[in-house]
Amino acid sequence: MNWLETNHYISVIKGTESAKRTTRVKPVGTLLNDLNNIEYQWLDLKPLSAESSTIVRDRVYADDGTQTGKKIDVELARDGRIDHQNLKIHAVNKCYKRHCFCLALDDHQLEGELLSGIKDKKQTINFQRDQITRIYSIGRTDRGGRLYRPWWQYVRSHLREKILIDGYPTSEIDFSGVTFRLLYAKAKIDYPADIDVYNLGFDDWKGSEDPRRKIIKKFVNAVFNDEEEKYYPGKDALKLLGCSVKELREKLYKTHEAAGLRDNIVSGWGLESHFRDSQIALAILHFFACQDIPVLSVHDSFIIDRRHTETLNKVMQQVFKIYTDGGIVATDLEADNLAINSEYWDNTEERKESKMGRFIHSWRKNIKN
Repeated sequence: MNWLETNHYISVIKGTESAKRTTRVKPVGTLLNDLNNIEYQWLDLKPLSAESSTIVRDRVYADDGTQTGKKIDVELARDGRIDHQNLKIHAVNKCYKRHCFCLALDDHQLEGELLSGIKDKKQTINFQRDQITRIYSIGRTDRGGRLYRPWWQYVRSHLREKILIDGYPTSEIDFSGVTFRLLYAKAKIDYPADIDVYNLGFDDWKGSEDPRRKIIKKFVNAVFNDEEEKYYPGKDALKLLGCSVKELREKLYKTHEAAGLRDNIVSGWGLESHFRDSQIALAILHFFACQDIPVLSVHDSFIIDRRHTETLNKVMQQVFKIYTDGGIVATDLEADNLAINSEYWDNTEERKESKMGRFIHSWRKNIKN
């Protein structure tokens, strides 16, 4: 690395352990130019091994019992359930490695989105990063355990609409209020699918179009993992809602009192619900992978080749019922997503010659060989 820095191929910004800053290395000069000129190429890579499909981490505590904010990897206790789970994840990852995932963007759009379209600035869009790993975060394999790591989980929602699978446009369907639905299913209460779980009794509620819904949804997602009830949504959000954070919390608890929401949050329902929704997610992904149809997950949301949209919607509801002993769930399926478009995205000369077009072509060339 010293030679590369001395000869102006890289720049190095030193990190420090005391400030918790990692050392950052960036290409510069001729190396940067050469890297920019490298074509996007689909690579025929091996899938992640079954043994590497699950990771267990645990919190690190100080001597006084408080959390340090750090986590460590712990040894995974292998049993039949974990082995079976790993085989399912491996089947999904093998399916992913037979297919091509990229974005419906021209070169100019792609250049801009590579910088602005990422939710986590520590991440990058790497189209080869298509493998899922199940990660448990509190040292237990019956809490948490969502599926992480593929590139599509790190892009903003407007970019997810641009995802292509094997060159075809895609649809995204998500479970509506899945954490609530799981809680009602746990309590053996039938909660009608047509009732909006985020309607906390505010006046003139406009359903999915209500500007307050996003605020409430964000608040709810935070509250489910806020066992000490410390989360604060911000002054602007509370002003729009017209209530205090205490009043908002009480509205939430009162609306879903029948499911014992308050007691469940205090007892750690957030991570329990993550375990349950990740079980459902893996079942959905595995079902389609066995038919060589890749489905991309963003926790409780699923992306599929648009030609299979209706099938995905049905399977999501069937799997939810199986894993909740008949629980009722609603899905957010836009009518536009039912319009079947059987044409490849790269169906013009301009698109064929774009970076994404050539990436798709490199995949087609590989699978023919």
